[in-house]
Amino acid sequence: MLKNKIMAAALSGVMAITPIIAAAPVLADEQDPGIEVVFTVCDQGTFALEKSGGAAVNLVVDVEDTNNDGAYSYDEALTALHNEFYKGGAEAGYAVSNGYVNKIWGVETSNCSFFTNNEAISTGVTASEVKDGDKLYAAILSDSEAYSDVYTTFNTDYVEAYTGVETELTLTGYPAMSGGDYTAIEGAEIGIFKDGKFESLDLTTDENGKVKVTFEEEGVYLVTAKGSVETVENLEPLWLLMETTYSDLSGKKYYGKMDWTTGDCYIAYTEADYGDGPYPYSELQWIKNGQLIPSTFTGHAAYSGNVIIDAPIIAPVCTIYVNKYIHFDDVEEGSYYEEPVYWAAYNGITTGTGSMFYPNNTCTRAEFVTFLWRENDCPVVDYACPFTDVQKGSYYYKAVCWAASTGITTGTSAATFDPSKTVSRAEAVTFLWRSAGRPVAVGTDNPFSDVSTDTYYYDAVMWAVANHVTKGTGDKFRPGNTCSRAETVTFIYRISYK
Repeated sequence: MLKNKIMAAALSGVMAITPIIAAAPVLADEQDPGIEVVFTVCDQGTFALEKSGGAAVNLVVDVEDTNNDGAYSYDEALTALHNEFYKGGAEAGYAVSNGYVNKIWGVETSNCSFFTNNEAISTGVTASEVKDGDKLYAAILSDSEAYSDVYTTFNTDYVEAYTGVETELTLTGYPAMSGGDYTAIEGAEIGIFKDGKFESLDLTTDENGKVKVTFEEEGVYLVTAKGSVETVENLEPLWLLMETTYSDLSGKKYYGKMDWTTGDCYIAYTEADYGDGPYPYSELQWIKNGQLIPSTFTGHAAYSGNVIIDAPIIAPVCTIYVNKYIHFDDVEEGSYYEEPVYWAAYNGITTGTGSMFYPNNTCTRAEFVTFLWRENDCPVVDYACPFTDVQKGSYYYKAVCWAASTGITTGTSAATFDPSKTVSRAEAVTFLWRSAGRPVAVGTDNPFSDVSTDTYYYDAVMWAVANHVTKGTGDKFRPGNTCSRAETVTFIYRISYK
């Protein structure tokens, strides 16, 4: 069972014009309760590394109201992030001036964007508020010329999957700086972030942004993407297609988009290429200060008035927890025990035998106590087993020692446990009741004519009825009947996973 997973909800922000109401300040004698946020850091298209060497992905950060204004700012969250996960802390890796970041993760740059719950923040970091549970994303952008980076996200942050079984993801995004609606990201290369770098899965998203990933081994995988998105940028009115004053030694003239403020030509091409384009960027060059130099622009073609840019994507992440795929040929689909059996198998309570579970076979006392022991996370006890028929080294030895030490079983005698004896319905329910702490079922009427108040299992059966572990057959519980493997696993499932 996957426990304590970070589940940061992707919330949609709604902008509205509202009166500004000052938050009540935190009094000096009041302790700031703080909030918890989840942070991811991207450095030019790939994940940054935190100080221990792991990916700076889904880092849980405790944020304090350091200026005692009654709110928590993005700046305070970034400071806490660096102090906890960046080597040298905020002092070495983070700086902000006039509300805007000029150093992040040790990189001196203002070419960065910030997001809260997948929405770009619209103000400086000191003015942007964060709340408990927010999912935050800090990105150092790749494109320092057109600032065209595209923020991308998968349709889910977390997936529980199985070996050999496809998981479909959908990748969408929007321009980080200019904003806009989410659109499908086609042609992105899909991979995993492993050992500090991108490892391709040889998959790309289709025209709808969809891709199917499969893993053959159990584990936790950080699925991500890299690549670019073709976007059209209108550079008017700063740039105008016109003849430049530059010509090479042969007298050939060049044309391009000239910056009226400096006289520099942004892109240039020969007179023979003049027209509506498109023009391959491999043939385009800069003319700056009278010098012709190769273009380093991220676009791939130019038109008279627009530039088509290969906008780099900001790395998305989906954490996929891959469990071993389990299938039993003899577990009938739709049967009452189907879900309990697979729940037990995936949680290590039972393994079956190869591709078979044998649901109709009777369950022994050793098997049932072992099921209970595994469901309780296999506790280790320093307790000498009192039963002569429980051999050290047997698969059930530790389970029986635990059950005897906690009073779950007293054996069939002071010296015997009878591990191979079939467990009865009364015994199974009693073992389960004792492992739950012997709770008292208050106000439960006895529906069974074959369960009397003077039996050792009466309280256990009443508790089982109250908690819907069993309802018997008509007015009969049939305490002496043997339990099948399907029944025992179902009993445990009903009380443990309800």
